[in-house]
Amino acid sequence: AFSAWHACFLQAEQAMVRPTPRKTWFADVGYMHSVWLRHRRTREYLHGPGAAIGLTWEASPGLEVFLRTAQQATLSDANADLLDVFTTTRLTFGIGLAAGPRALRFAIRAGLDLQVALADITTTQDVDCKFFGPDHPRCGSLFSADSPVVWLGIDIALNLRWSPVNDFYFNFAVGNVSYVLSPSAASELNFPLYGAVGFGLP
Repeated sequence: AFSAWHACFLQAEQAMVRPTPRKTWFADVGYMHSVWLRHRRTREYLHGPGAAIGLTWEASPGLEVFLRTAQQATLSDANADLLDVFTTTRLTFGIGLAAGPRALRFAIRAGLDLQVALADITTTQDVDCKFFGPDHPRCGSLFSADSPVVWLGIDIALNLRWSPVNDFYFNFAVGNVSYVLSPSAASELNFPLYGAVGFGLP
C-alpha cells in the first residue's frame, strides 16, 4: 500500500513535463452581415446577409495571418431604390496582432479586401422607373453600374476567438472596409460595416 501511494504521490518537476502543443491553424465558417454606410443613390441603408469561411495561421503567439472569403447578397432598401438584389464575392487577406490566453484570444486585424459583383447594379428614385421599368421612355433618372463591379480597399477589424474546450471555438468579428483603391465604384457604394459570428476547429 505504501508503494502504491508513493508512486502516485511522486510528480515530475514542471521543467520535465512536455508542454501541450500550441495550435497554429484555425478554420471556421459562419454568418456575416454588412451594411453599406455610403449609399448615395438610395435613401435607406443597404443590408447584405451572407456566409463566410475563414482560415487563420498563428505564425507566433502575437502575430497571425488570415484569409477570409464571403458570399453576400445586397438586399433592396425599404424604398426599393435598389431595383434588383445583387450578389458579391469577397476575399480578404491580411495580418493581425493577437493577445490573450488560448481560451480567449483577441486580435486587431488589417488587410486588403477585394469585392466583386457579377450582376449589374441599378438604382433609381424615380417612381416611373420603378413602375414602368428602366427601359420605359418615362424613366428619366436612373443609375446603373455594369458588371463586373469591382471594389478594392483596406479592411480593419476586431476579432475574438473563444475556445470553451480545446476541440472547437467560437469566432466573433466586427469591422469596416474603406474602398479607397477603387474610386469609380466606391463613389456610390463604400464603407461597408460588417459583423460575423462563426464556429471553427483548430
